[in-house]
Amino acid sequence: MARPTKCTAATTAIVAEHIAKGLPKRHAYALAGITHTAAEDWIRRGEAGELPFAAFSAACARARAEHVEMRIQRIQAAAAGSGDGRPGDWRADAWLLEKLEPRDFGKHRVELSGPEGGPVPVASAPDLSKLTDEELEAWRGLAAKAQGGAATMEPPEEDWPTKLKRLNKEELAQLEVLIAKAEGVEVKALEW
Repeated sequence: MARPTKCTAATTAIVAEHIAKGLPKRHAYALAGITHTAAEDWIRRGEAGELPFAAFSAACARARAEHVEMRIQRIQAAAAGSGDGRPGDWRADAWLLEKLEPRDFGKHRVELSGPEGGPVPVASAPDLSKLTDEELEAWRGLAAKAQGGAATMEPPEEDWPTKLKRLNKEELAQLEVLIAKAEGVEVKALEW
């Protein structure tokens, strides 16, 4: 005779309650007296439709959705303001858009590598002859903006970090890619 399962309505209720509050699953499982391995097995079996694990799996998924809904409501409330005349915090909206729509609003990464995936070689000055005409034109425009309008092919010698503050995040990423390409670095990912 097989021993009875710990996957009961009471265990399910304890786990779901804690997941809905935002506890990580492993902590919710521990509070219900079950191991992480057992609970994840129950979820897998429940997703396959096996009883009584289907109720456990559905309850965990529902609890997670309730927690996400509660957090989104709080972010939206923070963005809207308190209702007593104080303005909302735009950062709440920005954060939510960054998480929900990362392609349009998320932080963009540029990944660079050297020859054959190795480290990036450092040169004292980029070899602009390696750039296409279009890339050279982009280089000129970015260099001119960084220097306050003076178009030049060479990066400014003095106060370079201060001058780069004139460029926005996308322009800085574009400049990094152009410099890397001029130095013979393979660009693996590129989104401007």
